[in-house]
Amino acid sequence: MNHRNDKNIKATITEKAAKVQQDLQESAGQAAQKARSKAEELAEQAHSKASHLTDQAKEMADDLAQHAKTEASATYDQHKKQAADQVDKIAGALHQSSQDLRTHIEEPIAHYADMAADQVEQISGYVRNKNLDDIIHNVRELVRKHPLLCMAAALMVGLFLVRFPKGTQR
Repeated sequence: MNHRNDKNIKATITEKAAKVQQDLQESAGQAAQKARSKAEELAEQAHSKASHLTDQAKEMADDLAQHAKTEASATYDQHKKQAADQVDKIAGALHQSSQDLRTHIEEPIAHYADMAADQVEQISGYVRNKNLDDIIHNVRELVRKHPLLCMAAALMVGLFLVRFPKGTQR
């Protein structure tokens, strides 16, 4: 009977060990599932937070850009009369040069100087009557449509600005 009791005890221990092993596996599976679920939840929270921070950063950048644009426009508005007045002075100098050329019998050149002065006066009126956004838009369009003309004009303006002060100092 002793032998039978030993077998029963072994069987009971084996059953209990199998049950403990099964319980451990179930507990480990549940713990792993909980860990996965928690990791997914944390990942979703992190993604949500990152998305929110990205949206905030974009909004701040948009606000800063709008503020800079407003400041630039306000500065332009403050100085556009002065700029237009300076352009008018250039037109006046061109008209004066035209008159000087006429006195020296340089009529064709004087005619071109008058045409240039008229164009400069138109620019002055344009500067007075347009806001910064309109001017930027129009300049971009002009450069897109006529890049070589714009480069030539920039070169001519540069040469004029270098020569003009020398001519007015005499």
